[in-house]
Amino acid sequence: MARFSWTYALLTFSTLVSSQSSTSAPADGLTAGAGSKTATVGTATINGTPTTYSVPFTVPAAADIGPSILPNVEDPKAKQAQSLCPGYTASNVVRTAQGFSASLTLAGEACNVYGTDIEDLTLNVDVQTAH
Repeated sequence: MARFSWTYALLTFSTLVSSQSSTSAPADGLTAGAGSKTATVGTATINGTPTTYSVPFTVPAAADIGPSILPNVEDPKAKQAQSLCPGYTASNVVRTAQGFSASLTLAGEACNVYGTDIEDLTLNVDVQTAH
């Protein structure tokens, strides 16, 4: 196994750092297309052999930190859709071999608590069993 001196290690580290901050063309001769992003490419000479390397992208540690979201059921200030919104009225209910279907019509003025209320819907229910 080869032994390295501190001077050699420092020169190698210095080469790595300076090549990472370089804005020249990649050492592998490949160029990035317009608007694309590539990892930093650099070269280092180890034991007289030039070595090309690239630094892979890593996700920052803070990437898993998101906004604190309070669900409506736990928020005392949230609108209570069950008491504020009119719901739907079912009509044209038809029993089918697998379940039933019905036409649903908004039973009052839209409240849009969970997004835009749809005035007319068709509900199809198919009951499935394991048998």
